[in-house]
Amino acid sequence: MKNKIINITILVLLAVFILIRVHTALNQMNKGEETKLIEEFPVVYSGVIPCADCPGIDYTLVLEENRFTEWSHYIDRGNDLFRQEGNWTIHRDTLKLFRTEDDIHKAFLFSEDELTMLDRDLQLISGELEDSYRLSRSREEESIRKHHSELRKRGVDFLASGNEPFWSARIDHEEQITFSTPELEKHYPISSFTEEIQDETKTYSGEEFSLTYTPGFCRDSMSGFLFTHHVTVNYTDRTLTGCGKYL
Repeated sequence: MKNKIINITILVLLAVFILIRVHTALNQMNKGEETKLIEEFPVVYSGVIPCADCPGIDYTLVLEENRFTEWSHYIDRGNDLFRQEGNWTIHRDTLKLFRTEDDIHKAFLFSEDELTMLDRDLQLISGELEDSYRLSRSREEESIRKHHSELRKRGVDFLASGNEPFWSARIDHEEQITFSTPELEKHYPISSFTEEIQDETKTYSGEEFSLTYTPGFCRDSMSGFLFTHHVTVNYTDRTLTGCGKYL
């Protein structure tokens, strides 16, 4: 009887050990799968998804290593740009966005170059508009964001630019504002500007150069990059407009 109890105990312990090893192996497989799906960050997807009472929602999703940022702009509904943040996971071919630990904010069928939005039951959306729920990967925007990351490391706090004619401005809140065009580059000490904040609009005013920026949806007219602010620059007798963002 005693030997029988010992044998049963050994079998139970062996079964528990096997279950633990199988569970560990499955977790490692899942983690390995997630790592292979996305090997370099950031990853950016964008597109226009359907809207119940507007022409569409200009939508951009940015995946960082541990976080996501979602940007939404309701077309023909003003310049408001809505932002959501949280965590994300990928299991097999399903990308899930979480604002809280157990609250699925959105889910997508994942592939390297495209996301397809899923419904609340994690099923593909069918119907006349089903093709409108697809987001394309923007490798150009990924490259621009990596460049912005390098500028941030060099001390740039706010970046703005415009086209036709091309210009750019970089604000380092501790040192200077740098204004560039294809013909010139000017460096102005930050101490030479008067800073004014009215509501959400900020203005830096100097003798020959001033810059004003206001929050709002703004896509670059050439690259399509999504910025978060509208920018106006006055340089000598010229007024230039463009887009900008905090880095």
